[in-house]
Amino acid sequence: KQWYQRRVAITAGVKDREDSSKILTPVVPGVNLPNSQIIPYLLTLLVSGIFHEYGHALAAAREGVSMYGAGLFMFLIYPAAFVDLNTESLKCCDAFQRLRIFCAGVWHNCIMMVGAYVIWTSLPFTLFFLCY
Repeated sequence: KQWYQRRVAITAGVKDREDSSKILTPVVPGVNLPNSQIIPYLLTLLVSGIFHEYGHALAAAREGVSMYGAGLFMFLIYPAAFVDLNTESLKCCDAFQRLRIFCAGVWHNCIMMVGAYVIWTSLPFTLFFLCY
């Protein structure tokens, strides 16, 4: 256990390993995530997963790669999404097009993060004008 804490502390960029408040901690529902927050947490994971996979599908459509389908599934309690692309038409793309398709999910995650930040920072102004 001590080796794991040191490893996590090193990867998190923590200089003082004794300060346990700066160690990255995984979110475990029911352990360090209150039971009242499990449903919003899982819904957030589902929405971000769908948006991520939508990025892959949109980039594949832009590059002319056919898609067999898309869907949702549950892995234990983790909601997840997937996009099933035609591997033959994916192989016909050049390396830059494949890279664009593979990185589109991360790009969409970044866009969603910026949008969430803008909404979060604008809430005091929005709520102020709604209340008065």
